[in-house]
Amino acid sequence: MATATPAAAYSLEGCRWHGYLIDYYIYAPALPYATVITNAGNSWTQTPTKIFMVRVTTNTYNVLVDIYNFGNTGFDGITYYTCSAGYFSGHVETALNTYYTADYSSTGRQQVQAHEFGHSLGLGHNNSNCYTLMYPSSSRYFTCGIYTPQQDDINGINAIYP
Repeated sequence: MATATPAAAYSLEGCRWHGYLIDYYIYAPALPYATVITNAGNSWTQTPTKIFMVRVTTNTYNVLVDIYNFGNTGFDGITYYTCSAGYFSGHVETALNTYYTADYSSTGRQQVQAHEFGHSLGLGHNNSNCYTLMYPSSSRYFTCGIYTPQQDDINGINAIYP
């Protein structure tokens, strides 16, 4: 008798982009993390969704990626945005908190950025278990080994962008 894996339930932020091509710009202070950030964007592009994330080097972008030392706040990444009538208005900003991530491996930083990109696509936190990228704690990586979008995350994106 086969056992079923527990189902997780994705959570939505209630905001989305008008299209499927999401441009992100790496702000100068974050350039030392460019490979990690690019890998995080590619991890979303390589999912079976319509989302395509592309790095741009001009000031025309959807998502600004930065790093900043926010101090001992309890979060290792953060995403800021404004939503109007169900759509992102203006650009979204994500930032890694270097207070924590400076000591992370490249893969550890990638999981934080991929998680923040999830928010920038419209996903909320999934508190079900740490086997989803959108789990609100970095134990998703440090305990469960997750650093790329998982099936529940993909299901959420496909619900937002059918």
